[in-house]
Order: sequence, then C-alpha cells, then structure tokens
Amino acid sequence: VEQPPDNCKNRSEQRKAAHRNHLDIGREQYGRQCGQATGRDRTSLMISIHDQAGALHSALAPFRRYKINMTKIESRPSKRKAWEYFFFIDCAGHYQDGKVARAIKHLGKHCNYVKILGSYPNVD
Repeated sequence: VEQPPDNCKNRSEQRKAAHRNHLDIGREQYGRQCGQATGRDRTSLMISIHDQAGALHSALAPFRRYKINMTKIESRPSKRKAWEYFFFIDCAGHYQDGKVARAIKHLGKHCNYVKILGSYPNVD
C-alpha cells in the first residue's frame, strides 16, 4: 500500500520544478494535503485488480466488512495492458482511522496495486 506523499518533500520538489521552469507558484498553497482527522473526512484511493471474474467484488469486500461507505467509484483503463483498469474510490473516513486503515490493509490482499491518494475534510 502506497502512503500519501510527505508534504514537505512534495513542496520542496514542486518549488524546484517551478524554479527550473520559471513559474511563479505564489504563496504556498500547492501540493496534496493530508491533515489530521476531523471526524468528518473522506479518503481517496486508487486500486488495480486481477483480470478475473469476481475480482472487483472481492476487492471491495473490506468496505462492507468494516461498514465503510463508499461515496464514489470510477474506472479508467491503465493504458499499460489490455483489460487492466485502475479504480478510483472515495470512502468515508480518514486513512488513519482504525477501520479505514484495516480495510485498506485488506485491500492489499485482493489488489495488484493500492495507493492512498489522500484524506481530506468532507465538505458535503
């Protein structure tokens, strides 16, 4: 499971890239933020599964097991190989919350690839 980016490292790399390309990045309002849990958070994930019958059903089982509400799921072709897809998932909770963390850990058992894109306050 790939963790969200370290904001300090991410910001440093962005500053260097902006300087190299003569871009004005303005005030430091860039980079993905993974703040502390607020109690009303949402987590975004990216997963890839095996091309076999029932793979998506098995991969999503941890959300049901831990009673985590999935608020969105989208699929996109991977462009690496035929019939390989990435699934982008939003779910309720912060990636560091106990049940969300356990569900993500179990996702790793059913998926080729799991990446935590970040957690952020839910504004709905």
